[in-house]
Amino acid sequence: MVDQTHKETVLVELSKIQVDTAYQLPLMQNRVRELVDNFDPDMFQAMSVNIRDDGQMYVMDGQHRFTAAKQKGYTHAPGWVFKGMTQAEEASFFLDINTNRRGYIKAVSRHYAELTAKDQRAMDIQAVVEEF
Repeated sequence: MVDQTHKETVLVELSKIQVDTAYQLPLMQNRVRELVDNFDPDMFQAMSVNIRDDGQMYVMDGQHRFTAAKQKGYTHAPGWVFKGMTQAEEASFFLDINTNRRGYIKAVSRHYAELTAKDQRAMDIQAVVEEF
């Protein structure tokens, strides 16, 4: 579980956000287009981002909202900013949001996120797959 005390809500500069494809789902253009077409800044839900120890900022939840806001020409958007999480902790956060709370994520995407989160079961499965 992520330590919620190291989180603050701020306007995040969108040009500084990166997407870690090791655990993020592929961008669904249809979802982005739907968000752009129905964009309402008053209804924008905060993204969850993390500033890693190297100073780089990664989106953990909200990749499609982030992309839609950029396409609409926004330079900043609300975000819950975490600090100092590792890539594995980000992947665990992503998994928690997308499987336990939302209930949607394809098995292959979940597997790669679990590998990034250093989940032992996923690493055992991957080792077996790599033998063949």
